[in-house]
Amino acid sequence: MKILLTNDDGINADGLSELYASLIEIADVIVIAPEKPRSAVGHAITLHKPLRVEYKSLGQWSGYACNGTPSDCVVIGLQELLPDCDVVISGINCGPNVGEDLTYSGTVAAAMEAAICNKAGIALSVNAYENPNYNAASHYIKKFILNNLSHLTVDRVFFNINIPSCNFNELQGVEITRQGCRKYNSRIEKRVDPRGKTYYWMGGELADDCCEIGTDIHTLLQNKISITPHHLDMTSYSMIEKMKRWNIG
Repeated sequence: MKILLTNDDGINADGLSELYASLIEIADVIVIAPEKPRSAVGHAITLHKPLRVEYKSLGQWSGYACNGTPSDCVVIGLQELLPDCDVVISGINCGPNVGEDLTYSGTVAAAMEAAICNKAGIALSVNAYENPNYNAASHYIKKFILNNLSHLTVDRVFFNINIPSCNFNELQGVEITRQGCRKYNSRIEKRVDPRGKTYYWMGGELADDCCEIGTDIHTLLQNKISITPHHLDMTSYSMIEKMKRWNIG
């Protein structure tokens, strides 16, 4: 088995190191990741500057650092480093990628890029931003790949897996989920700097009314693994039928 690893937290991220250490036990693994953190870059690709790749030794393992985005890393990895790979895995991301947040995520974008390239793609995240525990994620993904590799390459489909930040034996189960709806209160905070000039800080707190049963968000809160299949076709087919009754002439 051949696996291409990337992330959006950068090649020095602990989550990537933990993932490599787990998967090297079952596969040939090549790492290509951003040279620095590129969180929330979404599905950006680099068109305005040269992309450079540098081989780096990182103690117990080695990989390729790229000055581009996670999506850039996947394209270069599949074309130059491991064109015959079986699956692209992006992670382990520090912090969950659930609800509409996944549209901003570089972690998810890398899995999406794999699907565009007709490869199996998996985005893997843990539900913690501070002091994350990657034990459950690194153990589970190995079992998931071994049990399901033959099912993962599906036309224009990729998989978003979110795992509680805990030890493997503390998990309460696993569920196939749908994408939830994540709402924020006061997303922009307006501030004034010491020189009296206005600036803005992006953030906001999560609303407490976006936790429907069966969603990725609700499942994580139950200390269960959430697996959501996503399709590249974002067409609303139900809306097409409604629009046929519109006057669009």
